[in-house]
Amino acid sequence: MSRTLYDSDYIFAIHEPGGEPAMLAAGRPGWVVFCEAIGHDPNDRTGIDFTTFSNQGLGVICRLNNGYEPDGTLPYSRDYEKFARRVANFVAVSRGCKIWVIGNEMNYAVERPGIQIDWSRHATQRTGPAEKADPTRRGLAVRFNALPDNSTEIRTTRGAIISPGEPITPEL
Repeated sequence: MSRTLYDSDYIFAIHEPGGEPAMLAAGRPGWVVFCEAIGHDPNDRTGIDFTTFSNQGLGVICRLNNGYEPDGTLPYSRDYEKFARRVANFVAVSRGCKIWVIGNEMNYAVERPGIQIDWSRHATQRTGPAEKADPTRRGLAVRFNALPDNSTEIRTTRGAIISPGEPITPEL
């Protein structure tokens, strides 16, 4: 198999840097997945140099988000063109990466732009406040549902959506 710059021959990957020394020590340089919140300012021409990782033989994948709750993994649809320009700018000046993922879990309500969630209504089997009991917010009742939740029920064991934001749909 011919190896292209920035590729890895291994399937192993880590989400965010930190564990790559273990892969390198084992002689199995896999992939590092980076997550970057870049916003949607079309005039922002900043990027990141990933060559510290790719020069070690690690594959680099970068996921580009507009932001995180409540900003949305993608911005409001009215700003898609600005976001596309920002993505193009970021990719053009970044080095050491050739695989780009745009957005994250777009069918998960928490990734919508403008979503407002009352996390105090969120509980899991673990104790403590929601941000400690479920820091990744994986317990949200409508995690994998892009359809509006028109329920009037207050879910005492799940985060309560105060404002649904703008769902990210294939039509948009």
